[in-house]
Amino acid sequence: MLDGFTSFVPYESFEQGVQEHKKFLEGGLARGLVHTKGKKASVISPIANNKEYSEQVDVWSFYSVGSPLVRVIGLSSDGSRLIVDGGYLSTNLNGYAFGGLVYGEASAQKINWQTHSRLE
Repeated sequence: MLDGFTSFVPYESFEQGVQEHKKFLEGGLARGLVHTKGKKASVISPIANNKEYSEQVDVWSFYSVGSPLVRVIGLSSDGSRLIVDGGYLSTNLNGYAFGGLVYGEASAQKINWQTHSRLE
């Protein structure tokens, strides 16, 4: 599933829609985002929990495809729910985008979408 640089996430390995934090963290999508071979994406658990987002996780904009597809995946919020967006095109300033790099692992950096500059 992982080669150290990219993740292949089978469509059947994760669920879309609103789900418990634990279910999301144990699903293939979350594990692929953080490049773990473990059974849980523990690195995301500081934000994917009831304390930070009381209304669970909402996974959307992922569609079954017939061939490999590179996606930009966004993590954002509506205030009470963590949103995982497979077609991340945002004009707001609240979110992180994950994308594959030519070299190295995926990154999560906060970007100002108006100026396209990194936020510290």
